[in-house]
Amino acid sequence: MALDACFMTYLTREINSIITDARVEKVYQPGKDEIILNLRAPNVRTKLLFCCTPNCARITLTGKDAENPAQPPLFCMVLRKHLTGAKVERVYMPAFERAIFVEFTGKNDFFEPVKKYLVLEILGRTSNLVLMDEEQRIIECIRHVDITAGRQMLPGLKYEPVVPQDKKPFSEVSPEDLPLLTETDKPLWKAVMDTYSGISPIVARELAFRSAGRIDAPANGLTPNQKANLEAALTEAGEALAENRCTPTALREKETGRWLDFSFMPIGQYGESAEELSYPSPVALIEDYFEKSAEDVRLKQKTRDVEQLLTRTSARIERTMRVREKELEEGKKADHYRICGELLQANLHRAKTGMTEVTVENYYDNCKPFTIPLRPDKTPQQNAQLYFKKYNKAKTSARVVADLIRQDKEDLSYLDSVFMSLCDCETSADVDQIREELIRTGFSKNRRKNNGRAAAPSKPRKFISSTGFTILVGRNNVQNDQLTVKLSRKDDLWLHAKNIHSSHVLIQSGGREIDDETILEAASICAYYSKGKNAPKVEVDYCPVSHVRKPNGARPGMVVYENYYSVLVEPKLPKEENQ
Repeated sequence: MALDACFMTYLTREINSIITDARVEKVYQPGKDEIILNLRAPNVRTKLLFCCTPNCARITLTGKDAENPAQPPLFCMVLRKHLTGAKVERVYMPAFERAIFVEFTGKNDFFEPVKKYLVLEILGRTSNLVLMDEEQRIIECIRHVDITAGRQMLPGLKYEPVVPQDKKPFSEVSPEDLPLLTETDKPLWKAVMDTYSGISPIVARELAFRSAGRIDAPANGLTPNQKANLEAALTEAGEALAENRCTPTALREKETGRWLDFSFMPIGQYGESAEELSYPSPVALIEDYFEKSAEDVRLKQKTRDVEQLLTRTSARIERTMRVREKELEEGKKADHYRICGELLQANLHRAKTGMTEVTVENYYDNCKPFTIPLRPDKTPQQNAQLYFKKYNKAKTSARVVADLIRQDKEDLSYLDSVFMSLCDCETSADVDQIREELIRTGFSKNRRKNNGRAAAPSKPRKFISSTGFTILVGRNNVQNDQLTVKLSRKDDLWLHAKNIHSSHVLIQSGGREIDDETILEAASICAYYSKGKNAPKVEVDYCPVSHVRKPNGARPGMVVYENYYSVLVEPKLPKEENQ
């Protein structure tokens, strides 16, 4: 991420010009590392966002309505006490380092004007948000840091500023720095990074690219023309910073649409492989870039957490099932134990206490010799009784364990269907619904407090066929049940991939006869959202909804159907999806 001191300088200037003299109306903490201040002025009504999440730390103005916890955290309540009603005096960076100060004027308990400062330190994993009084003594911080982790950040202590780097600030760049940059054998971009503070690698690489036409050019191998280009590039960047001429630019990979980076200046080093997006202001860039990337991060984190839960649960069930399968094999010996007990009971006169085995005639097998192992510490009668006990236990175990193994296989099949739905999740709400489903089915514990809010339900995927029919696709097992049981009408058509897990697909007829083209399109969509997604062809069953029923007590998404037809289709989606 390129939220360096240079970009933060532009960002701070813009935020300062917008919110100066605005008052804090409300304070929210939607996440453990996020604070939102609702600001109001005669001509301004906006929200100031502070985020100190590693890799996503930022300050920006936002219009997004975040979901807040029912019980505000401690840091939020402290901010409400000290900042509600306070006026924003200025937003500034006291040094060319990644720490932004927001100065407020408020009232103390005696209604006297006092200064308060909210400081956002954007320092990677050690990013923090600190509330200070006018003597720069810490009132509270979002992360408490003891002495073992570096600078102490604890309430009551004096705030220690960010330790400056032993480099020249990029805000003081000048042509006189050229000899220092070109006398080292390092790559030019690395020499720039080692010389100046406040710039990110993408800016250093861009300066090298503008100078030598490539980012890996050696610093001591520049030609006179390339040195002149470097001097011009440094001068231009320095003047733009001094004169507040910012060109907010974000880069996105053309092939995948993945966000690459952003900067305060145009970036040409990626060539044709990246799409360059220009923004009217630094705030607009930060809001757009981090909102999309933060959603991706949240989605990946939530997906990974649920995936780990499914993996652990499946592994536990598989281990239990292997133990039960061994017990089932033991249960198959029930007849052997019965025969041993009966033959020993009939031949007690041949066995003596202390013997380890006895050979008798097996009248169940043409009186062939049959050796029965004995416990020497037991009498023959006691040995016979032990065999009858083993017989009864094995007979009962075979019946009970077989049912348990069948239940284990059903659980694994269900978890497999949940995992398939998880792989197709597109938003955090989709993952939250799957988590809620696992809680309801007993595979996960409800770690949300009683006053916590449940996940907002997402809607089924919606497609329109080429002939105008609405096609609905369940995102998870709960939605599959809703489609099949609640949203369907008797003349609608229901689809499911044959013998493999897939989403339930519903074609809403609307009182019309559904044509073959729509059925093929819906079948292709069903195949795409199935376990056979990567197969060249998938067989899909379809039938009227009236031929589908849900057995009593069945898990979410589990149904049975009859009198169906099948079609073989290629898994694919239509060109456009209507969410």
